[in-house]
This record gives sequence, structure tokens and C-alpha cells, in this order.
Amino acid sequence: MGRRKQTSVNTNNDSVYFEKLFNVCRVALRLAGIIGVDSMFSKSERRVSDLRGIYYVVGILPPILSTSCEVRSFVHCWRTDIYVGLEICTVILSSLVVITQGFIMYLSRRELLNLISQVCELWDKQLMSIENNIVKKARKAQSLTKVYAALVVFLGSSFTLRPFFSIFIQFITSTENDTYDLSQTAYPAMYPFATDTVGKYLACITVELLLFVSVAAWWTGADMVFLQLATHLSLQYEILCKSLTEMITEDFAPTDSSLIQQLSSIGQRHSQLILLSLKLKQIFSPILFCLMIVTGANICICVLSLEKEILSSNTAGIIKCLIHTSLTLIQPAIYCKYANDLNESVKLITSRVDWKCCIPVQLD
Repeated sequence: MGRRKQTSVNTNNDSVYFEKLFNVCRVALRLAGIIGVDSMFSKSERRVSDLRGIYYVVGILPPILSTSCEVRSFVHCWRTDIYVGLEICTVILSSLVVITQGFIMYLSRRELLNLISQVCELWDKQLMSIENNIVKKARKAQSLTKVYAALVVFLGSSFTLRPFFSIFIQFITSTENDTYDLSQTAYPAMYPFATDTVGKYLACITVELLLFVSVAAWWTGADMVFLQLATHLSLQYEILCKSLTEMITEDFAPTDSSLIQQLSSIGQRHSQLILLSLKLKQIFSPILFCLMIVTGANICICVLSLEKEILSSNTAGIIKCLIHTSLTLIQPAIYCKYANDLNESVKLITSRVDWKCCIPVQLD
């Protein structure tokens, strides 16, 4: 029985090109300060725009200052209510992860953009021979990228936009005896200045909103770039495995020059993929290391908070703790899942191909 013929992808559809599949990540990287990402997809000379000084002052410094104010709030609340202090601690830990993501990505921006450009070239160069099932997997990763970005924006907006809605509702429904607490900002931070007027308060929550845009870009940028690159590298290993399988099933003489050329080409492609995988590991290992430590600490805090809510029979608090725990696990789950998929794809070459069918080659 013959093999089922696979249908190749239609290259007339622009959505199958890497630039389109990577579009959400590209927007996130631009917002994160890596503005040279656009040049990776142009036919002109590729370059990395470097605004290091501006980036560190405008991008990195404000989140660090905000986190230091959250630490100040944590110290204050720890003396009065330990559980409120623990809630603030989870925000601080999450902020540290995001700052680490933004700093590592910008510090490794040249290596990251080079990796993106090489993966882009691999995908677009082989697009004519890529099967539809491979493209479906790439589009699935793109869809997950969009959903994840929307989730981050929704969750962040629910906190950062809430003060605007609250003060607006207070403005249109207030009476002479009503007052509004101008100390209720989006972040649980104790700032070194007082927001005792409406103007100062609006300026503060506006800065917090802009700060969230930068933080969300780092958050989605790091997570989704890893997801996309790990997915595309996994798919490249699948394509390589298919090429090797097809070569083995063809009828070649042991000394056929065409066979030797194909073996050489497959070996070069495999070496390139291994190097790209190592680059991906080198860039994202510090982020994953920090993420795992913080996730462990956050889960411990969630368990303590959950125990308190259960003892006090607070159903709303129990649900809040369970949701927080679930959201805490999403981020490391993405890294672990797609890193494991990539690892399994690396093993695919040796585990699914019968090497006994290959011609033994004596290496010098």
C-alpha cells in the first residue's frame, strides 16, 4: 500500500509566511524597545537600531522605581496585616520576572534578532515543500499567541483602567457629601509623593497605565517569542526527518553522487538547527530560571492565602486564590510545554528513522 500523498501549502496566501505568523510578537518586541525587529523581515540590509540610553531610562528605570515603591508598601503592610503583605509580595515577585524578561531580551537583542531572521529564512525558503499539516501547527501557535496577548491585556487592563472608571463614576454620581479616596492607585505601591489632588492622581494613574504597556510588551514578548521560535524549530526538525525518511526509501546505489549530496545537505541542515536550538536555550535560560524560582515562591504564598480563606470560610477569597494559582502556572507551563516539544523533535531524527537503512559512512 502506497503512502498517502500530502498536500503542499499554497504560497499565494501571505498569511503562511513567517512575517505574518510572527506579527503579534513583532508588535510586542517593538513596544519592548527592540525596534530593529522590522528590519529582520525586509530585503534591505538588516541592522539593529540601538537606543540603549533612552531604553534604559524610559523602559527599565520606571518599572524598577515602581517595584521599589511596592517593596516599601510590602514592608509597611507586613507590620499590620501579614496576608495583605503576602498579596503585595506576589505582585513584587511577578514584577521581578517581567523586569528580568525585559532586561535579558534587550541585552540579548542582537542574538535574538539574528535567531529570528535565521528561522524566518529557513521557513520561507522551504515554504514550497512544506505540507499543510505543518502549516496548521504553525498557525495554531500563532492563534495561541493572539489569545495569550489578549489575556495579558485583559488582566492588566482590569487593574490599570479600574481607577479611571472609578473616578469617572464618582464624578458623574457624586453628591456634596461624597468623597473619593485619591490614594487608591492601580499598583499596591507607596509612592514618595502624595496624590492629594485630582490632577496629581490622574497623572499618577496615567503613568501607571503607560508603565503597564511597557510591562505587557516584555511579558508577551518574551513568552510568545519563545513559543513561536520553539514551535518553528520543532517543525523544522519534523521537515528534516521527513526529508531523511524519503531519501532512505528511494532506490539509490551506495556510490550514487545524488545520495551523497542529499546526505551532506541533511547533515548541514541538522547542524544548523542544533546551533539555532542552542542559541534559543542561551537566550531564554536566565528567564526560565528566574521564572521557576518566582513561581515556586508564588505558589507557596497562594497556599498560605488559600489556607487562611478556607479557615475563615470565605468563598470569594477561595475562588480568588485558586484563580491566582492557575494564572501563576500558565507562564511556566508555556515554557515547559514548548521546550519539551522541541526536545522531542530533536530526538525525532534518531527515534523515528531506521538508521540501519542508511549507508555507513566513515568519518575522518
